[in-house]
Amino acid sequence: MPHRARHLAIAPFGLRVQPDRASVRVAPIGELDLATVDRLHATVEELVAAGFERVVIDLRELVFIDCAGMRRAVRAGRAQRDAGWRLALIQGPRRCAGCSR
Repeated sequence: MPHRARHLAIAPFGLRVQPDRASVRVAPIGELDLATVDRLHATVEELVAAGFERVVIDLRELVFIDCAGMRRAVRAGRAQRDAGWRLALIQGPRRCAGCSR
């Protein structure tokens, strides 16, 4: 594979879920974008429906996030205020493409 082509490879997406009593940490892994953001959203909705009172979305394992991913995080923040559960975000790495600082 030519050197340039390696940089164009898409990072696989995954979710790591770690419950801890009434709180749960959800860590999206890889690229959070229009193609993957619905998986994160559905997972958060399922966890809240299961009774978790606090959801922590940990962005440290992302290599890319686009505006769809950011919009979903903002919507989740609004939803939690209306539904009575709490949301916390752990900032992603500075090297994460698409994340402006």
